Formats: sequence, C-alpha cells, structure tokens
Amino acid sequence: MKKRLFFSILLGLLIPISVLCQPSVVEFSGSFVGNVKSCKNVIKFPISEGRHLPSGEERVIYFNISRSGMEEETIYPDGSKTSQTIVQKTGKKQINSVHKDASGRTVSYYTETFDSVDGKIVKASQTITSVNSVENKEKTDFLTYEYDTVENKTYITSYQEGIPISQTVETRDYSGLLIKDVWYHWGWFYQKSEERGLLKGSRSNISMSTSYIYNAKGKLIQTIEYHYGIEGVTSRSVSYYDKNGRETRKCVYDPDDYISSEIKISYDSKGMVTQKAFKYFNDGETTTLVEKYVIKYDKQGNWIFRQAFVNGELYYTDTREIEYWD
Repeated sequence: MKKRLFFSILLGLLIPISVLCQPSVVEFSGSFVGNVKSCKNVIKFPISEGRHLPSGEERVIYFNISRSGMEEETIYPDGSKTSQTIVQKTGKKQINSVHKDASGRTVSYYTETFDSVDGKIVKASQTITSVNSVENKEKTDFLTYEYDTVENKTYITSYQEGIPISQTVETRDYSGLLIKDVWYHWGWFYQKSEERGLLKGSRSNISMSTSYIYNAKGKLIQTIEYHYGIEGVTSRSVSYYDKNGRETRKCVYDPDDYISSEIKISYDSKGMVTQKAFKYFNDGETTTLVEKYVIKYDKQGNWIFRQAFVNGELYYTDTREIEYWD
C-alpha cells in the first residue's frame, strides 16, 4: 500500500515555452511503497542556452521516515528543515510540524488536530503560523473541517487572522459518494484590505463548484468544474477518469463555451504518469506540448530513476536513493 507523506514539495520550476504553453510543475516526490527508512531525492537540470531553465543546476531533498511510515524530518535544497511529530490521546490526534531555515530559526509551524467520538472523527482543524523575524510577529491562518455521522466531510472553512474568508460545502448521495462541492467566499474578498469588513450573515459569492459523476459501480468517471468571477462563469473544465480513478483527459472551456485547452494523460502499470499531451487553442491557432517520462523501479516497486522530456528535449533527470527498514 502506498504511503503518502504529508508534505509534497512543489518547486514551481516551469519552462515558459510560450505564454500559454508550459509543462508541469517539477515535484520532489514523497510517495513510497513499503517500509522506507530514508530517501535522497536529486533533480538535475541539463546545461542549456536560450531557455528559461535552471541550467546545470542540482536540487536535493532528504526524507527521513519512522517505522510507522510517518515523515519525521525533511531537509530541503536551501538547507531548511521540517520536523514532524504525532501526539495521540483518547479522542484526539495531533500532528505537529515545525519548519526552520538553514540557521535554525523557526519560520513557520503547523498543527493538524482530529477530534473523535466513539472512534469516529467529528471535527478537524489545520493551523499554519508564519513567523516574521523582522517585526517579531506571528500570523496564523487555519482551516476547520466538519463531518457527518459516518465521517464524511460536510464543511471546510478557511480563516485568515481569525476572519473567515471562504467555505467549501460538500454534498453526498445516500451511499456517501461525493456528488458536488461548492466553494464560497465572503464579500470583502475583492475589496482593499484596509476597507474590508466581514459581511453579516452567510456566504456571499461562489468562486468554484464541482460536480462528480459515477458509473453504475460507483467509480468516478467524470467531473465538471465551474469557475466564477464577479460577472459570472469565467471558465468550465471537464475531466475524465479511468477505472482506477486516474484523470486521463481534461478540457477547459472559456465563458463562451469554446475549448481553450486540452490535456491527455497516460500512466504505466504502477500508476506513474508516462505522458502528458497538451493542446492550447487561441484565435484559430493550436499550440502543442508533449511531456514524456522514462521511469525505472527498484525491487520493492518504488521508482528510483525518472527522466522528463518536453517535445523531445531533456527537461530534467530525477533520481532517488532509498533505504529500507530491516
């Protein structure tokens, strides 16, 4: 069974092939199979000229993992470090994470708390506190989760400095399948910060809504997502899924319902992405971009080598040195 570690480090290393056509985000992977003890993940970029790449650069991240599969420590390319612990008591579970810079100064800390009754989660929360060393001040943002009697999330509310800014409402059918979620924001979302004031009453505007469609066996086969602006719908996207619940195709439509982009995704037998084919449509012209991945695995089924190519040109080489518990 795959153990999805808590933090996944998105570096945002995009190649601006054109304004519209960009490859995927480069990601240090914290997903493993089996009893992994530690991992050294290295991404190397080729030396290149005339392209907006970190030419010849190497980035390294270390994962240290307990026997239970919890990520205990992660060391990032800039020398900063995240440490994580779990505290469990009757009716409560708490995950604590502290992020420090290379000098050891605390930059932020994170707490995730689960409250349960009779073994069932009834509410949860996430708190992220950032530390401003110059002003010696802390800023705290947090999320709260509410659950129904069978541990399905029903409400997710986001707060900034104690003020609610958005809420997601999830709707399920009689069998518990998620059929729709709607993300609302409060009215001052678009106002200047010095003028904003929480509107009295409930949520005021819809920012995004997603509908989920299943087959007769309860497998997800399609999602339809709407994005909204002040004047109404700004875009619509439709995603299609295979029998394993993996997204295989996504089409994005503009407010006039003309297709603006399309992506098709292929996977190998272990569920790793092997190809992403992008198409962008603009003023009668089509721009294409194809990402391909060459992947090798170890005997335990974890990938240890991955090369990414964009339109046939090497983008990066990604390797993992994995140590297992005895």
